[in-house]
Amino acid sequence: MDVLNVLRCVLLVVIAITGDCAVRLQQDNEVRRALSDNATHAAIGFFTWFNMMAHLGSMTPSMAKVFMQSFLCALLSSAVDVDHFIAARSVHLKDATKLQNRPFLHCTSAPLLVFSLIYISAIYCNNIKLLTFAWILLAAFLSHHIRDAARRGFWFYPLGSTPPLGTGLYLALTASFPILLSLVINLSDGTKLKMRHDRSISIV
Repeated sequence: MDVLNVLRCVLLVVIAITGDCAVRLQQDNEVRRALSDNATHAAIGFFTWFNMMAHLGSMTPSMAKVFMQSFLCALLSSAVDVDHFIAARSVHLKDATKLQNRPFLHCTSAPLLVFSLIYISAIYCNNIKLLTFAWILLAAFLSHHIRDAARRGFWFYPLGSTPPLGTGLYLALTASFPILLSLVINLSDGTKLKMRHDRSISIV
């Protein structure tokens, strides 16, 4: 692993720690606390995809497309929290943050199932854009779930929840997730993406 890759991993850890500190400092203000928490999810989502693309090397598209895809990943990671309002059946932040149970988009089984369905459809239809969207969706949701799992663990319906990860493991997973994701993409779709360099990873 070269120096740039190490720095990218460190950047993700710094973002996570800074965001968590910002959330703790806003305990007396619900709105600011929620905004800080959601902004941290978005920032981690952005750099998760950006770092993953850096690890793919020759398969990556133009830098403009990488930024657009990273922004989409950030948007999706941020949007996960909309299920709090859906579950609370209210548009009020106070109601959304007082739920007794985790809402449905925070169940890790859900994005894994949706990813599998989109992935199979993309392979069947030979659709590179749909394939890329599947990976972006997975990166967005899992980066969000990893951060939440620090305190509450992963929720795998119908099996239940894992123990909380704790700060150390959560930060390690956050930093290494882009690398792991790039390895999986290389193993599963590397040949397909290399054969279609101009069209590869071109959801936007």
